[in-house]
Amino acid sequence: LYFRDDNVYIICTHIENGQNTFIRKRSLDGKVDEMVYENMDEAYMLEEELQWYSSRLYMKEYIYNTENMEDSTQGTRLVAYDFATNKTEYIDLGNFSGYCFSKDERYCYFYRINDGLYRRDMKDGKEKKLYESPEGYNLFEVYWQLYNNDRFIVCNTFR
Repeated sequence: LYFRDDNVYIICTHIENGQNTFIRKRSLDGKVDEMVYENMDEAYMLEEELQWYSSRLYMKEYIYNTENMEDSTQGTRLVAYDFATNKTEYIDLGNFSGYCFSKDERYCYFYRINDGLYRRDMKDGKEKKLYESPEGYNLFEVYWQLYNNDRFIVCNTFR
């Protein structure tokens, strides 16, 4: 559950006779109950850890190989829900693990698996590689940390 203003956002992946991933918006007073995102394709599943900034809710969605669940994760994509317009869009970052946004949402910082850390300008879509991944290491988290009033990106890696 995620709360914003006078609403609660319910995130659920339901698996029964196929897979249904959705986000439902309900007002705390009970007057609003609407589906803001729904994907009936069983190849996609939302990560339940969402991030929201001033205008959008961001979700990482996994793409699964439904033929072979042993090697199931085939990739990822970023889903953005705009609170003002109630519209959802997909942002292609390639196969990525962690991500975070600058405070003004101008830049998305993300780690492309087996490649490195990137910065994407959300206005023009241009990407810049900031860090080459050392061979044999992958990154699973990217987030902002505040230290002495300065913000910096923290990246956790694993081998």
